[in-house]
Amino acid sequence: MIIALYVRVSTEEQESSIINQKEYIRSLYPDDEIIVYQDFGISGTKISNMEDFIQMMKDAGLKQHFINKKKFVFIADETREPLFNKIVTKSVTRFARNTDVLSIWKELNQKGVTVLFQDINKDTASSEDSLILNLLLTLSQEESKNISERTKFGNKATAKANKIRNNNLYGYNFDRTKNSLTIKEEEAAVVRKMFDLCIQGYGYVRISQILAEEGIYNPKGKPFAMATIKNMIHNKKYCGYNVRGQWESRNLFSENHSNCRTKKENWIIQKNDRIEPIISEDTWNLAHEQVKLRLLHKNTGRTLEKRDTTDKIICNCCGKNFYICHSRKIGSGINSYPYYICATKKKEGKNVCDNDNVQVKKIDAFIDDLAKNYYKNIKLSNKAKLYKLQSQLKALRSKSVVDINNECQSIKAENMEYEQQLSKLIDSFLDCSEVRKKIIDKKLSDLELLIQENNDRILELERSKTNIDSDKLDIERKIKELKKELTKIDTVKITREQLMDKISCIKVDRGNKFIVEYL
Repeated sequence: MIIALYVRVSTEEQESSIINQKEYIRSLYPDDEIIVYQDFGISGTKISNMEDFIQMMKDAGLKQHFINKKKFVFIADETREPLFNKIVTKSVTRFARNTDVLSIWKELNQKGVTVLFQDINKDTASSEDSLILNLLLTLSQEESKNISERTKFGNKATAKANKIRNNNLYGYNFDRTKNSLTIKEEEAAVVRKMFDLCIQGYGYVRISQILAEEGIYNPKGKPFAMATIKNMIHNKKYCGYNVRGQWESRNLFSENHSNCRTKKENWIIQKNDRIEPIISEDTWNLAHEQVKLRLLHKNTGRTLEKRDTTDKIICNCCGKNFYICHSRKIGSGINSYPYYICATKKKEGKNVCDNDNVQVKKIDAFIDDLAKNYYKNIKLSNKAKLYKLQSQLKALRSKSVVDINNECQSIKAENMEYEQQLSKLIDSFLDCSEVRKKIIDKKLSDLELLIQENNDRILELERSKTNIDSDKLDIERKIKELKKELTKIDTVKITREQLMDKISCIKVDRGNKFIVEYL
């Protein structure tokens, strides 16, 4: 018979514990082959973290069936046969502190694999033992819940008592007997420099670069990570405050177990005399004013006071401005994908304006492409204008004063016919039924409109007789200017700054379609 030995030990336990267990199992089953699966320092409340346990289940002929991206259950795999007949483990709690294990036992039984728990000598092969094991597992989970509740209660009590918990904070030495943080001057100088650079308007990445350029690194000899600097800037211990209750454990006995940041209003923030302040509260407040300012401007720090697209990205659906959407919550992750959103949509919802959001990088790429092809596009546009002006000039040159007079006479003759029709209709209007009157009234209105349009055309033609020469000169001047402009246009890329000075607005339509209007 092939036996699987599953061992889960904490980080404090020695490797000798595994060796001893293996030797003990071999003494119980001297003629059988032993396969060892082991997990170190892993809690049994979350099976997804237990890599060897998962592998053991697969070798037992089970497979993972995912309910969502994180949560899964084990089910029998019809295509696989188990590599062993029995699993031996030290205790129920070493196997897993989770009632989901009941379903695992059921699936293992389908594959003919049983589980033996050494400490109580109970085996799932026995129906009586299975009943006792179910009870023990339930009690084990209740024990874990009780421990968790006692831990939470203890944390709340120590928080209210203003007890310091962080004993490994950069810039400080922790005195366990006095429960105090005293300044470590060499590191404290770095902390002060970080806050000073933040106040000057530098972002977290740039602060790390400046420190590295000056030869200042973290305790591991590497540049300070952006996340580390961010956490330090947001740690109020540096100005003498003890902050507790920022994190809580959720869904402890499920695969969705996670540590989540609590709402800021639930934090316990207290001034603590046992924490020597590295910076003043004024310094803290100035730094966080700059943090908020950067969040309003794409986290750009000193690199940009105001975006060049401000008031130039317009919604083509409702006419309101687009603006950049950022997270403003203290301690939240930096938004790596900022996007523009219509002000109406943001304020009043999709039912009022349903235009699509557009990523900032997409707008930036569009502007960069415009700059790259600006002169090329201008050249094509000017060629189209030149062709149109040349056609207009050709039409003017082919038209004489005599032609215009003849056209005016033709229109006047047409109007005389319309007036005669109008007179006849007016005469017949008096001696007809109400139905016929409505029809005649409609014809009268149509004729009056045609006569008015012809009169307007005659006035336009009369004006053109006096201005025909000046119109020719004006078009010739424009053609000359365009030709001169075409000889000047180069294919060199225009700068973004130069381009934005020429752009009146960029209208955003549904589907992220852009319409550019120039000044």
